[in-house]
Amino acid sequence: MLDQRAAQVPGPLGERLRSNAGRLRDLADAHYRTRTTLQDGTA
Repeated sequence: MLDQRAAQVPGPLGERLRSNAGRLRDLADAHYRTRTTLQDGTA
């Protein structure tokens, strides 16, 4: 979604938006890989 918006914004602001979108994707991927989920019966 941020990449789509960044494509419509010219110049340095668009570059910052694309960079931020990539950083957020990386954070989300890391969170997904390292998440801890509760199993039934654990609390």
